[in-house]
Amino acid sequence: MERSEIEARSKPILLTALRLDESTLRPDLNVVEDTQADSLDVMEVFLGLEEEFDIEFPPEAVDRIRTLEQAVDVIYELVNAPAEA
Repeated sequence: MERSEIEARSKPILLTALRLDESTLRPDLNVVEDTQADSLDVMEVFLGLEEEFDIEFPPEAVDRIRTLEQAVDVIYELVNAPAEA
């Protein structure tokens, strides 16, 4: 899956969970610092992304994701990882 597809599918989840206008959602927008998001909002984002891409974020990934761009990077790694036997 390409990064552009991941970003396109991720944006509606962030916009809805964080109640943002599309014009404010930049790849480098810090979801925690630049919005009024609380921990429940952030959890809603992660759960929505997990459901959308049928993945599970490892705890260390959750700790390093703060922007849409970082989320796309991690999702890209997870969906394109070789399947384990």
